[in-house]
Amino acid sequence: MISKELEKELKPYFRNIGYALPYSYAKKKKYFENLKNEISSYTDEHPEAKLDEIKENFGTPGEIMDSILEAEGGEKILHALKVGRWVKRAVLITCMLLVVIFTTIWVKDYCESVDWRNGYFVETIVEHDITNSDSMG
Repeated sequence: MISKELEKELKPYFRNIGYALPYSYAKKKKYFENLKNEISSYTDEHPEAKLDEIKENFGTPGEIMDSILEAEGGEKILHALKVGRWVKRAVLITCMLLVVIFTTIWVKDYCESVDWRNGYFVETIVEHDITNSDSMG
């Protein structure tokens, strides 16, 4: 069982590992569950363990990242990161285009209705030739 004091010290450690891991949320969650179980087992065997001992046995966030890159192949992870970047860019560009489209529509509608809102309108008078007797009768 992890003591409250050690748990407080481990929060930034886990946060930094989370930043370093090139995984999706689900994979990170699974990784952290395994890591917490291993640390809990270690603290059961060594109840007076401190954060430095944990880092020494399990590694710093950078060391963990390096070992993952070695184990899973850096090319695969880098490819996944690049795909993730392109997806984020595509979503951002789509959102920006939607903002531009809706802004354009709003401005167009505003410009067309500004005269109507100010009570200004144009009346067109059309004259018809009524001198023709066939049309009257």
